[in-house]
Amino acid sequence: MGDALDRVPRATAHMVQIKAFLIGETDVVFGEWTAVKSWAGKHGYQFDHQGTGFGEDHPVTGVSWHDTLKWCNAKSEKEGRVPLYYTSPEHAAEAVYRSGQVDLSNMMVKWDANGFRMPTEAEWERAARGGLDGKDYPMGDELTPALANYNSSVGKTTPVKKYPPNKYGLYDMAGNIWQWCWDWFGDYAEGRQVDPRGPETGTERVMRGGSWYYSSEYCKVAFRMGGSPKGNRSASLCGFRLACRVEP
Repeated sequence: MGDALDRVPRATAHMVQIKAFLIGETDVVFGEWTAVKSWAGKHGYQFDHQGTGFGEDHPVTGVSWHDTLKWCNAKSEKEGRVPLYYTSPEHAAEAVYRSGQVDLSNMMVKWDANGFRMPTEAEWERAARGGLDGKDYPMGDELTPALANYNSSVGKTTPVKKYPPNKYGLYDMAGNIWQWCWDWFGDYAEGRQVDPRGPETGTERVMRGGSWYYSSEYCKVAFRMGGSPKGNRSASLCGFRLACRVEP
């Protein structure tokens, strides 16, 4: 994980071991966001931002980190799964995270639940690399307008699956939108890590993948950016994709 050639700031290369996991082949699209959010509003959920999109099959943007967690819980409950995010470490049913802007800690996540969540930063990078170790981008050492939506070449988001997937079958791991990750943004811990979930505290959450507006440098697999979990100017270019455990 990280940039072995030290070309990306705050991305020191280090060894990471993570458990198997599932991750969405695309970012969450605006149509799905709207459908789940509508259900959530009738079941005790409150969101701080409406979310936007250029079409039903475009990725949703304009969503805060807090809202994505609440949305993941809502989708989990809607589909009869166990939510992961709680407002207390005891994970009691009455503490399911449904409203407000709570800076959840690792202890407030029921990591072994079968519900939906956002990926950790390590999981995101593992998925984005598509099995190509040591490469700058999900498809290799170069990025071109035929492979991704970046550098304002289109001027807005594009529908998911417009560009080729990486070798794991995942679309838009470079460009189109920034993608929220679970971790607080900070320097990597030293040495080998097992299932890292980032620092315990911070002021910004990790955003990965670049976007349609940013240059190719920001789309590198190892590139890291931080954003306010409450939403900021970058949040209008930011969405997310789902992750969950592998069923036993």
